[in-house]
This record gives sequence, structure tokens and C-alpha cells, in this order.
Amino acid sequence: MIIGSGNIVHNLGLIDFHNIDAEPLNGSRIDEKVKLNLLNKNHKNLIDYQKMSDFASLAVPTLDHYLPMIYTIALQEKMFSKICL
Repeated sequence: MIIGSGNIVHNLGLIDFHNIDAEPLNGSRIDEKVKLNLLNKNHKNLIDYQKMSDFASLAVPTLDHYLPMIYTIALQEKMFSKICL
């Protein structure tokens, strides 16, 4: 079993720690788009995540939190499932 987890929207530099409830960059909207693409196996959209929103590049400023998800979704592919079964 392989389990992937992480924090997709991750830009601590833009968080207002004096107003922790403030939502920078509409992060939940980007997070929701990622979630829907994961559930619908829209891998191309996930790979081209910067096209999901004008704020995507700010919400995911580096790939260290994003790439583990991409590696994990590769396991959803039919070819991999057939090889492993």
C-alpha cells in the first residue's frame, strides 16, 4: 500500500500571522480544484496546475510539497494497476 499526503497550497511567506483566519491567494479554491482533479483522475490538469488559477504559482511557489502528489497519482493509471495485479 502506498499513501500520499501533503499540503498542496503552501506559501508561508504570504500568511498574515496577525490575522490567521485570513485566506491568502484564495488557497481553498485552488485546493478544491486540485481535489476535484484528483477525484476525477484529471492528471493532465494536475500536471499543468499553474493553469488552474491566476494564483496557482503563488499558492504553490515550490514543488517540494506538490511533486509527491504527482508521484502518487501515477499509481492510479490503468497500466500500473495491470502490472501490479
